[in-house]
Amino acid sequence: MDVLECARVTLLNRSLLGLLLKWQAGADAKCNDARCRYGLWHLGCVTAACTAAGGHHVVGLDSDEKVIADLKNGKAPIREPGLDEMIARQLSEGNLSFTTDAKSALSDAEVLWVCFDTPVTEQDEADVDFLNQRLDAI
Repeated sequence: MDVLECARVTLLNRSLLGLLLKWQAGADAKCNDARCRYGLWHLGCVTAACTAAGGHHVVGLDSDEKVIADLKNGKAPIREPGLDEMIARQLSEGNLSFTTDAKSALSDAEVLWVCFDTPVTEQDEADVDFLNQRLDAI
C-alpha cells in the first residue's frame, strides 16, 4: 500500500485517525523518519511546526504558492500565539521545510497527514469526496 492509499484508508476510519494522533503525540522525541503534512491551514501548519519541534523531519505541502512563500519566511497563514516563532526556529534548525511540489514532499515520507477540514453531511457523516479530490491532486 502506498502513502496515498494509506491516507485514504485513514480518512475513512475516524477512530484510526484518533489512534494516529495519539501515536504521534507519544512518538519518541528524536527520530529520523520523515512526515509530510498536506494542507497548511490551521491543523496542518500547527501540527507541522509542533511535530518538527519534537525532533521529526517535517515537510509541509500545499498548492497555494503564497502560503508556502510566507511559511518559508516564518509567517503562518493563521494567527496562533508563538506559531511564527516556532516555524522560524524549526526552519533554521532544519527540521521543517515547505513546498508546493508533491513529488519531492512525498519522496521520503513515511507518514502523510492530510490536514484539510472534512465536510460532513446533514447526518453528521464524513464526506470524504473533497479529501479524495485533494489526494488525487497530488
